[in-house]
Amino acid sequence: MSLINCPVCNQNTTQNIVILDKQPLSNLALASSFVQAKNSFGFDLEICMCKNCSHVYNKNASLDNISYKQEENATYYIGEVWRKYTKDLANEFIKKYSIKGLEILEIGCGDITFLKEFESNQNICTGYEPSFPEKEKKQYNIEIINDYFYPDKDFNKKYDVIILRHLIEHLENAKDFLSNLVTGLIQNSPEAKLFIEVPNLQPTLEECRTNDFVYEHISYFSFYSLRYLLNSLNLNILEMYSTFNNENIIAVCELNKEYKSNFEFVDKTAIGFNSNLTSLNNDYKKIVKKNKTICIWGAGGRGSSFLNIIKNELTQEEILVDSDERKFGKYVPIVGLQITDYKLLKNRSIDAIVITTSLGRDNILLEIQKYNINAKNIYIISTDGLENTNR
Repeated sequence: MSLINCPVCNQNTTQNIVILDKQPLSNLALASSFVQAKNSFGFDLEICMCKNCSHVYNKNASLDNISYKQEENATYYIGEVWRKYTKDLANEFIKKYSIKGLEILEIGCGDITFLKEFESNQNICTGYEPSFPEKEKKQYNIEIINDYFYPDKDFNKKYDVIILRHLIEHLENAKDFLSNLVTGLIQNSPEAKLFIEVPNLQPTLEECRTNDFVYEHISYFSFYSLRYLLNSLNLNILEMYSTFNNENIIAVCELNKEYKSNFEFVDKTAIGFNSNLTSLNNDYKKIVKKNKTICIWGAGGRGSSFLNIIKNELTQEEILVDSDERKFGKYVPIVGLQITDYKLLKNRSIDAIVITTSLGRDNILLEIQKYNINAKNIYIISTDGLENTNR
């Protein structure tokens, strides 16, 4: 079996903490007989700490050995104290963030104790739980999906709150899962709040509680490693605190507003660039139709780029000039136009000059005036394509 990289930062520089031989699937593989128990298969745990982000995890883990689809799944607690804690936690969160009449998603909803509190407060609730008994689904006014949740496939609607309680510690690559979830947030639910709960590593470390390490848990989060993970995903942490006698960590977060606006800006920018490419080609095609003698001014990096953008519209009859004498006589790659001395345009009548660089535009305009170069039309590159400055 290959060792996995850190589920938080994906590095593989680690320090082993403890190695446990032949540990069973303690919650998912409870035996029905003595013989079955004695013949149960065990897995080695290699608990390590990542030297990059300090996250603790089992680098010898594999989700291939774990299935949560069986109905007899004992990975979630059913004790009275835990149930009360779960209900109180849900109602505290509902009250603090005024959660009413909203779309709620819980991934890994267990026995839906937490989710039921949201449903009772007039919220529309959806839960993913591969082990939830099919026969019990009709008892609740909650959409329960008996399957795993895949963010890149299942995130196809808007949610106001997304809950991940005691889930991400079970994932082989928590960062990839949450990264895909963040992508879903951006596309569908940019204002959603994310409620995350994980076991707290701190008491385990302080008390050397070796038996806290179980094969079903791949990750063991501290405040630092959970914060590191969430920050790396451009999530803004609204609050983070411990609960249940310091045994759990709660994190409430949302998309970082600057990241969200930047992501939206990138989308708009991509549309703008593609529109500009189309406009440059269309505008140059119109220039060719309207003007007989065309001079293109600027053959440096930006000029060469421009020429190759419009290369399919070039007539190869264009006069290509530059202000830098070191370029005279050379040829622009791919398009093959030769660069000549701009001073040769002096006292000549040119139908159109196309200035290819915004950086050198003002200098070129001065040289046109200085050398009395007569151009009926002068075009410069703009957001909308090629703009005629003589209009």
